[in-house]
Amino acid sequence: MKSDTKKKISEKSDQLTLQHVAIIMDGNGRWANQRGLNRIEGHRASKQAIRESIKACIHNQIPYLSLFAFSTENWKRPKREIHQLFNIFSDFLLQEIPELMKQDVKIITSGSLLKFPEKMKKAVNKTMQETSMNKTLTVNICLDYSGHSEIIQVIQSIIKKEIPPETIDEKMVESHFIHPELPQVDLLIRTSGEQRISNFMLWQIAYAELYFTPVLWPDFNEEVFNKTIVEFRSRERRYGGL
Repeated sequence: MKSDTKKKISEKSDQLTLQHVAIIMDGNGRWANQRGLNRIEGHRASKQAIRESIKACIHNQIPYLSLFAFSTENWKRPKREIHQLFNIFSDFLLQEIPELMKQDVKIITSGSLLKFPEKMKKAVNKTMQETSMNKTLTVNICLDYSGHSEIIQVIQSIIKKEIPPETIDEKMVESHFIHPELPQVDLLIRTSGEQRISNFMLWQIAYAELYFTPVLWPDFNEEVFNKTIVEFRSRERRYGGL
């Protein structure tokens, strides 16, 4: 085989390697409404989808997973629903620590915890602390997060450091993100059939493959996740080239 052919095959293989999957978890409310249930039951049911996604990443040797759990815009929702959601999420995190340790999963967060109730802050911080040394999979939970806000924070940080404008490049910008260790997103999945980015990881998804599934988030499982991987590997990632 000619060397240039080998190089092309190698490049294509690299392009189809999944390092970082991001998921916009959508459809909890609709899932509940379809079953005549209160919307909060959809949030309760969504816990299994998170477990399934973690399991799928581990089985497919994907080292990074970002989950859009609560956006800056979600504060507009009814206060009662938000309060119940926080309770569910706090309890879920603490309950999952033994399994996360067994799976060697590290939890980190993007966004800000400042506005959350103390119960949730404590649950998030305890989970991050307990799992901080795990290495198989890093799960980045995005809370009170927006892509716009993250980019603004990067700009503010660079300005404060009085870095000469002519020295600012992509690597410089990326080094100032909340988690510069996170690679660019390879695959962005959105559940529930909606086809929007919703202000999520705007810089990091610049060349991500987008996959929109009609499956509502509580029904998302390892089988559906694996279908998205099959679809991902069928695509050509040119990055502007040929």
